[in-house]
Amino acid sequence: TKQTPLSGELILKNLPLTLAKPFVPVDVLEGFLDGRINLTGNLETPHPQGSVTLTQGKIDVNRFGVHYNTVEASIGMAGKAISLDTFLLKSRKGNLQAKGGYQGDHSAINLWFYQFRPIDHTHYNLVLDGQTELALHADSGTFSGSLTIPRAEIYLPALLQLLGQPTPPNQPKPLLVQAMEDRETAEPTNLTIGKAVAPGTVAPVSTAPDTLSKLPGDLFNNLRGDLRIFIPRNTWIKNDDMRLELAGDLNLVKQAAYPELFGQIDVVRGQYNLLGKVFVIQSGTITFNGGKALMPSLAIEAAYTFRDTERLQRRLLIKVTGEATAPKLAFSLDDEPLSEGDALSYILFGSRMDALGASSQQNLDQDIDVAGMAQSAAISLLTSQLTKVVGQAFDVDYISYKNNQNTGTGSFVVGKYITNNLFASYERNFGSAIEQDNQLAEYEMTLEYELFRYLFLQLTSSPIKNGFDVVFKVAVP
Repeated sequence: TKQTPLSGELILKNLPLTLAKPFVPVDVLEGFLDGRINLTGNLETPHPQGSVTLTQGKIDVNRFGVHYNTVEASIGMAGKAISLDTFLLKSRKGNLQAKGGYQGDHSAINLWFYQFRPIDHTHYNLVLDGQTELALHADSGTFSGSLTIPRAEIYLPALLQLLGQPTPPNQPKPLLVQAMEDRETAEPTNLTIGKAVAPGTVAPVSTAPDTLSKLPGDLFNNLRGDLRIFIPRNTWIKNDDMRLELAGDLNLVKQAAYPELFGQIDVVRGQYNLLGKVFVIQSGTITFNGGKALMPSLAIEAAYTFRDTERLQRRLLIKVTGEATAPKLAFSLDDEPLSEGDALSYILFGSRMDALGASSQQNLDQDIDVAGMAQSAAISLLTSQLTKVVGQAFDVDYISYKNNQNTGTGSFVVGKYITNNLFASYERNFGSAIEQDNQLAEYEMTLEYELFRYLFLQLTSSPIKNGFDVVFKVAVP
């Protein structure tokens, strides 16, 4: 019966955790359990009394980049009360500590992060500092705290594969190529990022599983709290064609049945390779304004500087605005509006579409050589691939290769964080035109030190100039 008395003692002495390895999806599981628990009471209300400790623990899950070289824990039991007296995870150069307990229908836990690396993979890694608190009741709970991400790097294709997508999603044609094809028809130009949606239909809503909403009972609906997330700099989002460094402040708030995200993320620096040409991010903000959809609004400007067929330096600018699911694109050349088709023509051939066609028809011997331009486009694509290979071979945070066939010059830029506040870059220019251009040095070294979020000290050194600047950076909405 339920009132049957219980009496017993459980003694653990150097019990190896490796016994559990066949039952858990880990690559390495080490450690020893020691403890003594006295069991009294009855079947209805058992009363355990004692403690259990874990020492010499180690956990590795290579697929997720989980590498904890030290795992320690101490748990105490006194009837219905359970206390987490010690909990320690050590990662490379950091640790996570926790304390808490359970009493009846109430539990609470505090977490302290110090340079802790929850994931530490070649393609996705994250460092955390800060503190969080979580308190749970039978059907409600609260959370609070603040976290800082001093460094992170995410390689998007590897992350997609980790989430169960074996290959990157089918990518649409480059935006400008699609725009040019649309221009050749009578249909209005529609530019999309991601999968195209047929006219007159509504884009499908993601059906990704909502793990939090599966918490028992009304606990998730009644969970309330505010978590601050600080990204000072040195957080990188990358794929084969893109490198973006992010900084910003976010608030994860839950005051209703769904969580909301508020705040702004700034693009500190970055580049995007389009058709073998490098577009440099001039400014960029990703703003979260709350709401159930967690959908940000964008304000990003990227520029491509080149010399046209008359060897004049030009600047092509792309502005991206609107919500992330339906961004609006605008193009300009030297601050004058430009159509999508002409933008593509300038990127590929350094000339407007109508000028290219007229020149081809009037005189094949003119400077615009179609075969030569095709060769230049192929060379640009190859140099773009070279940039990717070099970026993977060397441990650098930022890498860019620029090639300008019109002037016979090019440049190679690499950059790396020495500390979280100090960024160093080296640019090497090469080509036959450097000696004739007094404004172009063979190399340039730059040190950039962050005093505050928008205030930097910048030291520049090259054979033709040396200087020290105070730089104030502000994102343009």
